[in-house]
Amino acid sequence: MLRMHKKRPGKFVIGIDIGGTNADAALYDCALKQICAQGKVPTDHSDYQRTLQDLLSSMSAQFPRDLQDIVAVNLSTTLSTNAILEGKGAPVNLVLIGFEKQERLISEIMGVIRPASLISIPGGHTSWGEERGEFDEAALRSCLSGHSRERFAVSGMFSPRNPAHEICAANIIQNEFDGVVSCGYELARSKLNAVKRTVTAYLNASLIPLIERFIDDAEKTVSSFGLTCPVMFLKSDSTLVSSRWCRKYPIETIFSGPAASMRGACHLVGAVNTRGLVVADIGGTSTDIGCVQDGSPVFSNEGASVGTYRTMVPSLEIRSIALGGDSEVKVSERGGLQIGPCRVVPFCRSGGKFLETGITCTEDYGYTPTDAINTLGKASINNVSLSKEASEWFGGVAGLPAEKFAERVWEKTTEKLETNIIEVIGWNKQYTRVYVGAPGAVFADAAAEKNVARIDAEDARVASAIGAATSAVELKCEATIVHSFEDETYTAFLPHAKLQGKDLELLLEQTERAIIEYLTKQAKLMGEADGHVKLARSYMYLTKKRVSDVVNSVTILAEFSPFSLEI
Repeated sequence: MLRMHKKRPGKFVIGIDIGGTNADAALYDCALKQICAQGKVPTDHSDYQRTLQDLLSSMSAQFPRDLQDIVAVNLSTTLSTNAILEGKGAPVNLVLIGFEKQERLISEIMGVIRPASLISIPGGHTSWGEERGEFDEAALRSCLSGHSRERFAVSGMFSPRNPAHEICAANIIQNEFDGVVSCGYELARSKLNAVKRTVTAYLNASLIPLIERFIDDAEKTVSSFGLTCPVMFLKSDSTLVSSRWCRKYPIETIFSGPAASMRGACHLVGAVNTRGLVVADIGGTSTDIGCVQDGSPVFSNEGASVGTYRTMVPSLEIRSIALGGDSEVKVSERGGLQIGPCRVVPFCRSGGKFLETGITCTEDYGYTPTDAINTLGKASINNVSLSKEASEWFGGVAGLPAEKFAERVWEKTTEKLETNIIEVIGWNKQYTRVYVGAPGAVFADAAAEKNVARIDAEDARVASAIGAATSAVELKCEATIVHSFEDETYTAFLPHAKLQGKDLELLLEQTERAIIEYLTKQAKLMGEADGHVKLARSYMYLTKKRVSDVVNSVTILAEFSPFSLEI
């Protein structure tokens, strides 16, 4: 579906989303701010490179211009999430610094993760960033004997307040033992929580080999099409990072798929006059639900959670449920219905196996909501006649005619989705509903009596790819300055260091300069060399008086925005 003028100069971005069932692509015109072309193919989990080749071939065929006009290829993927949930991460050794007297914390950590080995080293810091004990480098070197070229997660007590011991340990592991290291302080962003910080560093290290292979495949595939543009990746907070960043912090992509769909829905809806949106992205395997308020997606205050793992990864507030077009429908002996949680291939895509062998066909196939909407005439997906045959057979098991059975399946499916939407937004009718994903238009029609945004059905099918294409590089962090009334000093805790002084205004200036320098360096790693940092201060006082003598703390919020956003 080509919508651009062939001779008009401009810049274009290809967005790609690798989902559990399908992979989508969208071509975005940065100047006109519109989608020019789109594509969808089944995800080949045994060969992601082939999936990417199929999508780029589709985009290339629909792009009658010089490929050099494509300035970026942005990817979102569920690869990291699936690897964590399926336990497919690489083995990781865990180094704890200063935890020797923290048996409860160690027990809690070990109750969540299973490191290849646990190395406990004296050291660590206090909540004020002061050394709790001297870091024992000799003990670390002794424990590392026989662990060359392995992966490590390093977590020190109160490392966000002073990362010196983690940095020292990482240097020894990398320089003397050629190891791969993930440090807790790098992923904590100044926030405290020893268990979540350690788990996040561990999961990050376990994902590095997998994501490196995926990035290598993606970059080779893009290069094979003659594209010289950067390959970018969507993070869980719906912002972009370079492949270099993603290789180091793959954990930050765990919710990139849902984040992409939220971003895509916002783009498709545009300037809707509403106080908020609730977005339901209905895929083949699952549905992701999130909210947008005042034009911005709602963030999680707790960080992303994947299965039983609670992390410190900044993420949108997303509810994921095991409900999709390919969810298996089970009929009980009494005629009751269960939708999901398992995924099967709908009978409409069974290639005639249902007609040939009846219900005894391979267990990869089953009755799904997709077969139900085919039977009811709400969609025409693949072989509709096979869906009707399946509806007749399963309806017979439930004691119902084919269409009546399909209608019950559809009602059960919409009820399950509605229940979860209500749990997200409550009974607030001011939210405008947005349904995206392959069957999004069908669900939008079913909810017609509610406040529903109408968007193009073809665009809704590839909303995640549109979100990837329209995303941008952004970076945020914070620093906290705490007042010690005991000695009238102030201590600033930054993501990478701490500063101290007795003059609050002078320390504020020093902290803001340091945080600007830090964010600028981080932005270069993310793929943006030029931009500006916006700062905001938030003061907390001990009394109603707003004077420096009773300042309890100051939080500095910093946000990097690239100049390229102004294109």
